[in-house]
Amino acid sequence: MKLFDEVKAALRVSTEDAGITGEIRDLIGGAKRELRRVGAVSPDLAADAEVTDEILKRAIILYAKGHFGFSEDQEKYLEIYEKLKGYIAISYGYEDEAAP
Repeated sequence: MKLFDEVKAALRVSTEDAGITGEIRDLIGGAKRELRRVGAVSPDLAADAEVTDEILKRAIILYAKGHFGFSEDQEKYLEIYEKLKGYIAISYGYEDEAAP
């Protein structure tokens, strides 16, 4: 399943409305950009790349859930996202996993 479809499912969205799908795409892009900004280095974070790393995927989904629509759980999602973002920022595994 593509990242967009996974995020859409996590948000419990089934519509194909261009405004809503555009917002979801913007949230995915914003999450990737923020993760790059804090130092995460991964080809998965390129603008049009498909995300295969499960941790990065979870962070993007949490970011989207924390910023999409109105939910009483938004603060909880953002708090978890911030913790995961911190882990990603200091994780040596995101510098260069191919290095010996």
